Amino acid sequence: MSLNYGRKLNALSKVFIDDLMQALSDLNRPEIRCIILRAPSGSKVFSAGHDIHELPSGGRDPLSYDDPLRQITRMIQKFPKPIISMVEGSVWGGAFEMIMSSDLIIAASTSTFSMTPVNLGVRITWSAFTT
Repeated sequence: MSLNYGRKLNALSKVFIDDLMQALSDLNRPEIRCIILRAPSGSKVFSAGHDIHELPSGGRDPLSYDDPLRQITRMIQKFPKPIISMVEGSVWGGAFEMIMSSDLIIAASTSTFSMTPVNLGVRITWSAFTT
């Protein structure tokens, strides 16, 4: 499955996560043996993490923002078929959490991984690091 929301560097917006969850559900068929998550070949960014345009501000509950990320990481963790994340390029913040939920990560030697949420005032849920 190719993550192809390139104009936003595959940022994890609520809509993007909903679409990803729907695609995974659609691929949960007997003839599918495993799922490979990847950005298009040659991409400089696998995913920029959270969509910063959706970050909480004002009176919004900052904890509710992480709900979609928690949902996709749990779905990947519990998915009945192996999920492999093939990483080429950079992985930031929430996307790092998301791919940590995979059964296997295969990364190009030029890939970089960054946990940047604290720089944006977003708490780290660590949902991918727990079972």
